[in-house]
Amino acid sequence: MLDLQTFIIDPEHGLYRIYIPYPRTSQILRYDPTADGGGFSVPALYLVSENVDVAAFRQLYVDGDVYAVTSDNLQQYFSGQLRAFSLDPPPDDEDLRPGHDYALLAATGVRGDGNLYVWDRLWSRVLVYDKADGVYSAQYVAADGAPPLADLTGMYIVDRGHAQPALLVFSTAAGLYQVELTEGGPEATPSPSPAASASPSPLASPSATPSETPGEPSPVPTRARRTPRVTDSPTP
Repeated sequence: MLDLQTFIIDPEHGLYRIYIPYPRTSQILRYDPTADGGGFSVPALYLVSENVDVAAFRQLYVDGDVYAVTSDNLQQYFSGQLRAFSLDPPPDDEDLRPGHDYALLAATGVRGDGNLYVWDRLWSRVLVYDKADGVYSAQYVAADGAPPLADLTGMYIVDRGHAQPALLVFSTAAGLYQVELTEGGPEATPSPSPAASASPSPLASPSATPSETPGEPSPVPTRARRTPRVTDSPTP
């Protein structure tokens, strides 16, 4: 088993579906909740095609669409059918940071609305894309002297609407951290998660000027972008 993701279909009763990629059968197994909410039905085969390289999936993300992260890009499915969707190459792909190795995905909003946050393991950065069309928006890398965004074991985004910047929460072998993805300058200070076992990792864009105080710079995107408002989503 490579991953396990859920999608809530009845918030009032806490009922949700489970999606599990299963390379042995080149399928994503979908488990629906039973009527009484006490368990799950026999798994159904989610993918329509029988020739999907499920072994290449590194993570699933379900928000009304089903996204599969591969090293090269994202695959997007709805009702088991592959859609014509891909992420733009980052603007520095031809010179400063050629190539990429996508490994983790988090997001804001719901189906077709919000941002996708993709961890690029090759360059230890988080890239931000528009969920509707895969257009590049921004990227975050570690500031000088700060632990890099390398060897992440997990991450998610806390969407706080238009009034406050989103929070990036990520884990490494050293601990659990959170940092505010602000549009401000490098003087703002990220705050650690209460569960952190080490100091937080401040982030900044490669063009940002480091703070005079070590460890103080906050994440600054190469191009700031506001997060769209959350709306209701259909069930995938």
